[in-house]
Amino acid sequence: MNRRSADSIVFFDSQNVNPVFFKIAISLFALIALSDWWTFHEMRKKRINFFGYVLIFLPSLVCALHLILLLCGERSMYSFRIVSGTILLFTVPKLVFTIISAGGNRLGRLFHRDWKHIQGVAFFFACIVAVVQFYCVTVGINRLDVNRVTLASPLLPKSFDGYRVVQISDLHLGSYFSDDSFVRTVVDSVNSLHPDLIVFTGDLVNESPDEVLPEFVNALSCMHAPDGVYSVLGNHDFCVYKGFPSEQEVRRATDKVVRLEQSMGWEVLRNEHRLLVRDGDTLVLAGTDNVAKPRPRREGEYVPPAGSLKKALRGVPESHHVLLLTHDPWHWRREVTSDPRVLFTLAGHTHALHVRLGNFSPAAWIMPEWGGKYVSRNGMLYVSTGVGGSVKYRLGAWPAIELITLRRGHAVE
Repeated sequence: MNRRSADSIVFFDSQNVNPVFFKIAISLFALIALSDWWTFHEMRKKRINFFGYVLIFLPSLVCALHLILLLCGERSMYSFRIVSGTILLFTVPKLVFTIISAGGNRLGRLFHRDWKHIQGVAFFFACIVAVVQFYCVTVGINRLDVNRVTLASPLLPKSFDGYRVVQISDLHLGSYFSDDSFVRTVVDSVNSLHPDLIVFTGDLVNESPDEVLPEFVNALSCMHAPDGVYSVLGNHDFCVYKGFPSEQEVRRATDKVVRLEQSMGWEVLRNEHRLLVRDGDTLVLAGTDNVAKPRPRREGEYVPPAGSLKKALRGVPESHHVLLLTHDPWHWRREVTSDPRVLFTLAGHTHALHVRLGNFSPAAWIMPEWGGKYVSRNGMLYVSTGVGGSVKYRLGAWPAIELITLRRGHAVE
């Protein structure tokens, strides 16, 4: 195996370049340079003082430094946080200023108008955007919504009519460092709903089991439901983004994530199923390892084996019906919708790209099922936009857990 493991983000070195990240980095450098150049160009007319120049350039210089460190293979969540935070809090508002100011000047010349106040207007809107961004990276990431959802099917066993499931997804514990306060808020909210079953649909960590500190284990061990707590592994739980030097170390890290979840009292479903029994009726709870959309492999890359619905449902009679846990909603159309036994599928993964405005999210441009409820001929899918994420930012797609009530009846979109 190559020195850096498969799905690991090998940012930049002389032996291996991640072309996607490299293109993103170049684009970010260009955006930072454009916004700073135009802001300097316009503010210079106002004869700003030294503090003004520092405010314009220092955040970008710090961001550029840490972006270079990431390109050179420095795997630090602190660097990643600095880059993402600086772009969100400084570069985005400066881009808004650039677009409005430059656009206004261009239109003024086009229509022979002297729009003297366009810089003031641009600055006003840039300040509004900066305030919104600040809210999203401070308050927005720590507000927790409870989405109440009903999933219905006429094939649901009668005794499970009204069955309550709490879904949690995408905790990404490494993003909280050692602060367990929000995780405890999640746990308290889950327990206050008194569900029959608790499920976690993947991505406990960002890249390593070392992120699961004892305080997180203690907090997450406090979730309880009569039918237990079950989980599946997401793409991050396979620890392929850490850059472990060998395939064996990647596998050991994945196994440690599984053991940590088991130590919290969770049962990890790895292409397997369990039977939930109520008053003589049976509902099959199944879970698969992550099944992601195929992509080209780089040379020497380790890709964990994909999950398998066939393995998970091995031995399940055709007369039984299934509640399936998976991580990536892409799995639903690839394999799940063709199996009439699967009534309901719960997934996560998308985070709605951390942005949701009403019923719109930019995630829709790349993911057909990015958040909420979807219906097919054979069953229903619910995609949670999750609790956390590698990027500490939420706009509209606030951190959320789902209280899902199963009903015996006809599905409604």
